[in-house]
Amino acid sequence: MNFLKKITILSVLLFLLCNCSSQKTDPRKKFLQNAFLLALIYEATKDYSNCRTYSGKPNNLFASNLYKDSFEQDTNFYTNIILGDSSMDLSSRIDGFLSNSSKSFAVSGNTLCDMKEQLTSIQTPSPSWVIIGTLGGNDVLRKYSTSNVIHSGNKLIEDIKTKYPSASIAGIAIHPTRISYANQNKIPIHTALQPLLDCYLQPDSFFTYDTDGLPKEENFFTDDPIHYNSTIAWQIKNSLQTTCGIEL
Repeated sequence: MNFLKKITILSVLLFLLCNCSSQKTDPRKKFLQNAFLLALIYEATKDYSNCRTYSGKPNNLFASNLYKDSFEQDTNFYTNIILGDSSMDLSSRIDGFLSNSSKSFAVSGNTLCDMKEQLTSIQTPSPSWVIIGTLGGNDVLRKYSTSNVIHSGNKLIEDIKTKYPSASIAGIAIHPTRISYANQNKIPIHTALQPLLDCYLQPDSFFTYDTDGLPKEENFFTDDPIHYNSTIAWQIKNSLQTTCGIEL
């Protein structure tokens, strides 16, 4: 919401607040009216241009587990860099998964807003590809509104283009999980973000499904309904090469 619109809304709400306060009404009713109007004022003054407004607290793991120091100290050139959450953080730790030309800057627990904020800590000069994996998995699991997740994705992609204007951007869609609401709510996010990418990878076909339409447990780590196993990870890596021409 822009500054002028905020001021207009705030002025109207303050007028209503004063008007309601001056009326001779039941004290309890007046209290509820004022509380409601104050809530509207608070909402009107929120800065939704900042993804942190609606994305909760920053990912503590980024600083506590030395990711941040590692990011800032690595000034090497990489052809491909990866932003992401646990999906790519875990995959990149598989022996032989990444070559010396690729580097993962994925952090388990990341939202799209976390990736956006952490981008400033990455010192790699001029990669050919920036890969986002996934396009909001944790945002969806935390039940952030679809419009806010899309907004975060837009801002992240904008920042990547600003930081690396010559790089191409690939996005890996939120993969199927055994959590139904996550599977359902990811679709409009993908629809909105796919046109902004140079390459888009949809991993649904790498999974096998049960009669209820959920991916089978065999696709995941033991007793884990979210994180796919190394077999799926390798399929995603191979598909990035065949679909996008990215050799990780």
